[in-house]
Amino acid sequence: MGYSSFIPVLVSAVQELKHLQDEKAFEQQAKLSEAETKISEQEKKLAEQDRKIAGQEATNARLTALATEMEALKRVVATMEEKRSTVQAVALKQ
Repeated sequence: MGYSSFIPVLVSAVQELKHLQDEKAFEQQAKLSEAETKISEQEKKLAEQDRKIAGQEATNARLTALATEMEALKRVVATMEEKRSTVQAVALKQ
């Protein structure tokens, strides 16, 4: 049997397999690159959201402080109104 006639067929088969393997590797590299791009975009979005959240937390802290001050002012106004009413009542008795 002439095995030498199989050599070109085997070489061709190995070349075809190598070509298929190279195509698969290229496709996988393209998918990996696409995935890395998506991850990078998501990381940028996440960082932006983190910055927004930090800003909102700072705003919430300022609003809480203002609400506390407003409540204190309400108490002062209520106390002043009570004193004014008392003064008016005393003035009317005289």
